[in-house]
Amino acid sequence: MLFRSEIHLAKSDGTQRHVLRASLKDLEDQLSDRPFLRVHRSFLVNLANVAELEGRSPAYQLRLYQMDTRIPVSRSKVGAIRHYLASRPV
Repeated sequence: MLFRSEIHLAKSDGTQRHVLRASLKDLEDQLSDRPFLRVHRSFLVNLANVAELEGRSPAYQLRLYQMDTRIPVSRSKVGAIRHYLASRPV
């Protein structure tokens, strides 16, 4: 089975999109020592780029710095995101 994942990188001049031949699970495993969290079955997010958690159950979303796109958040990950946001330096 061929897996394909899209990576979106925020750059000063916009967003770059890259396509990799890897499953999201493979990427998650490779990034396990960095502040990445799988916030939805289709999204893996660098927590350092999270500006805020928006919305209410069941429609939570993440707003990221430097990106207009909103990322959906599964209900099971809301607690982990809130914990991370509350514990990071201001």
